[in-house]
Amino acid sequence: MNIEKPDRALALIDGMNLFNNAKAAFGSTGSVYDFSFPNYDVAKLARVVSAKLGCEISETRFYTGVPRQYMDADKHQFWASKTQAMRQSGVIVYTRPLRNSSPPQEKGVDLRIGMDALALAHQQIYDTLIIFSTDQDFTEIREHVERVARSQGRTIRFVSAYPSAPGRIWGINGFEHLPIPQQVYEQCIDPKNYRPRRGYH
Repeated sequence: MNIEKPDRALALIDGMNLFNNAKAAFGSTGSVYDFSFPNYDVAKLARVVSAKLGCEISETRFYTGVPRQYMDADKHQFWASKTQAMRQSGVIVYTRPLRNSSPPQEKGVDLRIGMDALALAHQQIYDTLIIFSTDQDFTEIREHVERVARSQGRTIRFVSAYPSAPGRIWGINGFEHLPIPQQVYEQCIDPKNYRPRRGYH
């Protein structure tokens, strides 16, 4: 008897977009959790969302900008500790130094997400692409990845996942939208506190 294998999902996580959406959606709800810093467990979140879609995670990748030590020592240390824990849990982590501007800006993160989506499509690593972001810059990824999939005689599902209170945030255009409700997100909060004593502000 042939047993169909579940779709393999690739989770690409835009760290700052995920944080900002969670903070906007849940930060003023009176939750017992603190949404003023990136409190997510991305490995668990990717697994939960993939299961919701009927998929198995093939790979989880996380991307974020990180301030240099001289710019913000507390946030630099926070990300050093948190990304180390991510790597130990099997997450592939990509960081870029923030630009020294006001406010500090990421550079190269969106491009790297797009490049990875395309490269891993060529390698047939996934059947479902889940981008944890609402950034419309990712809209064009679908066209390029679909072209690769057609050349391989297969189709790929595209999902935009994001924390959201009802009616507050919309996903990436051209992707299936998967709002993550507060109850589900809070099941995927990292219990460890990576913040230095002085905090994360």
